Amino acid sequence: MILGKDNIWRLPPPVGTSDWATFSRDSYCVDKTLLIKELIDSRSRVVLFTRPRRFGKTTALRMIRAFYEGEASLFEDKKIWAAGEEYRREQGVHPVIFLTFKDVKQTSVEEAFEKISGDIIAAVWRFRDAVENGWGDGIKKEKLLRVMHGRGSRVELAESLGFLCEAIEAHGNKKPVILIDEYDQPITTASTYGFYDEMCSFVRVFLSGALKDNEHCHMGLMTGVLRVAKEGILSGL
Repeated sequence: MILGKDNIWRLPPPVGTSDWATFSRDSYCVDKTLLIKELIDSRSRVVLFTRPRRFGKTTALRMIRAFYEGEASLFEDKKIWAAGEEYRREQGVHPVIFLTFKDVKQTSVEEAFEKISGDIIAAVWRFRDAVENGWGDGIKKEKLLRVMHGRGSRVELAESLGFLCEAIEAHGNKKPVILIDEYDQPITTASTYGFYDEMCSFVRVFLSGALKDNEHCHMGLMTGVLRVAKEGILSGL
């Protein structure tokens, strides 16, 4: 929303929400859409944003999500729209797989994996039509269907995003963008409650399967607080 300098302060601040698509219209909002330009210009396939909490990482991911799968009207008065036709052509083109692990704070390994499973199922279910009808790969399709219906093993959960990208591209001929918010929250929780090694093994395979050399993914973006380089979680990427 563009307002004159005399009445811009009449807008309320976006307190209590990270839904960029809503507060960019209805609240006072600093235009940070040139971050999208930087990502497009970088041509990086996988990007990790590591910042302390309350630095706006989730809001940035939701802005990127809105750019790729939202309405053009959200951006027509923003800096990214004025940056040039090559950036406007990217708007609304790619499906978005969005995952957040911010609420993986359970105290037992079983409950933590149950929560992760639920988050992955919700992400897969958004593309139900692509999973059921978009491709013909028998084994991968069977595994992804088991995940979607809550019957997937941990191994199948770890493989699921890579398979989902393939299904989405086959269904609509567009490579999806993967956004993973707070990828490291499961690791922090596991460290606190005593199942660190088990969770690290899962996260390592999950991220590698979703993002490493995934020819069916347009771009992968992750946010987190920790680099966790010591454990080699990110070395596969």
